[in-house]
Amino acid sequence: AGLAGIIASQLPASIKPHLSLLMGDQVYLDLPTLKNFPDDEAWLAQKFERDYTTNWEGSPGYAQILDIAPSVSVPDDHEYWNNYPHPSPMIGNSLTGQGRGRWSRAAKAMYEGFQLPYPGSMDAPFQLDVDPLSFFIPDMRSLRDDARRWTMTANAMTHMRQWVDSAIASRSYPVFVSGQSLFSEAMGSVSGAVQDYELPNYGDYAEVVRQLARLADAGLPALCLTGDVHWGRVTQTRDLQTNRTAMFEIISSPSSLVTTVGFDQVSAVTGWFSRLFGKPKDWPRHSDASQPPDYLASDVMAGRFRNTMLHGQRGNHVALLQFARNGGGLNFRVTYW
Repeated sequence: AGLAGIIASQLPASIKPHLSLLMGDQVYLDLPTLKNFPDDEAWLAQKFERDYTTNWEGSPGYAQILDIAPSVSVPDDHEYWNNYPHPSPMIGNSLTGQGRGRWSRAAKAMYEGFQLPYPGSMDAPFQLDVDPLSFFIPDMRSLRDDARRWTMTANAMTHMRQWVDSAIASRSYPVFVSGQSLFSEAMGSVSGAVQDYELPNYGDYAEVVRQLARLADAGLPALCLTGDVHWGRVTQTRDLQTNRTAMFEIISSPSSLVTTVGFDQVSAVTGWFSRLFGKPKDWPRHSDASQPPDYLASDVMAGRFRNTMLHGQRGNHVALLQFARNGGGLNFRVTYW
């Protein structure tokens, strides 16, 4: 958050943003890693409120981001705990149903107080239309089913279908904002339980992709924006049926990398050896961007949508999107800072 605030304060006035999108993990309520918290709802609520206040009002920090432009937030797992709503082996409070309930209620109260768009609710996605753009911003984490049947409630999915209908009717350019990438593959049962299940692990993933495919059918390539993965990436998706661009995905993550116990120590040693042999590595604690799957949701769309990675971004950063009309179309540019 500190880096993001510094960058935002230094942007030239001509390109300062009109809107800030905060796409999950604005806070890490489950830090410090491996520390068990008292299983007491009031204690947790007070601790979480202090975390939010530190992030939102600290200097430098998110206060600079929140001051620079209106903002819209979506949550991801660390607004709750790693791999929420599922038990995490690193979070002792999450190992019982009652413990998950107490933590979840305290965390939801803080999310509603600090981040939820007002007026709004967790199962009513936020929609913002700025002609010719239409932003659809669902909460795909807070009400996620612990049996992995859905990430969005039935009401939220109804809103998505209506948004797609509206974008097609008005010929608006769709922007879909989520806390996790749609351009990923399902995790295995063991790795998903230990790390974090991906969107393809959930039963409503197929319907989300089908709705975005409807936009491609109408000649409206969707722009998908997300974070989560601790690196940046730009992906272009081509519709092999029409040979047209069907979608773009832009990932911006992280603005500030949190400490990972064990992994960071190994990365520091590796970075030291790289410098010793004259090959210093920028951002030694960070990972390079992973390649997207060859095809978007191949089991749903039968290999229709081919993905190509256009750019990978390593290290702390924020991304700036700029839009401009071009005749009857739209140009966009992404700049990583």
